[in-house]
Amino acid sequence: MQQGKFFISFIMVMFLFLTGCSTGGKAQPFSETYAKEQIRVYEVFGMDCPGCHSGIEKLVKEVPKVVDAKANWSEKKITIVIKKGSSVEDKAIFKAIERANFTPGKRVQ
Repeated sequence: MQQGKFFISFIMVMFLFLTGCSTGGKAQPFSETYAKEQIRVYEVFGMDCPGCHSGIEKLVKEVPKVVDAKANWSEKKITIVIKKGSSVEDKAIFKAIERANFTPGKRVQ
């Protein structure tokens, strides 16, 4: 009976691991439509698995004037697109990262 529970748990963990990240650890470039927007890159600490990126992306996208966000857990960074001509304080981005239960690092771009 114990082996059956272990096997089911193992299958569930493997499924979550394999389907948790569509980027496969590689950063996906932003589309050409973002060529005119401001792009920023921030360090993020605490992302240690492929499934970590979706929650942080969602919360950062809720910051007013943020057009898009793509996190990369293997590089420990998040790339954010700010609406052209808009101003967003780094502090607002850091708060969104913290709300996702991660630690913001410095802005690297």
